[in-house]
Amino acid sequence: MAFYNETKGDYTKTIEWTTRSYANYENKKGLKYIDDLKERINDQNLINQN
Repeated sequence: MAFYNETKGDYTKTIEWTTRSYANYENKKGLKYIDDLKERINDQNLINQN
């Protein structure tokens, strides 16, 4: 579900699903993925401001 939402551009939902995955399965790669997604959100906000 996280990947599906990412492909649709819904990074907020992607973070929600990745957080669930980490909470349920302690997938350490999920933490890095969440950081990457937050960076993408920030980058998108910067683009939208210009």
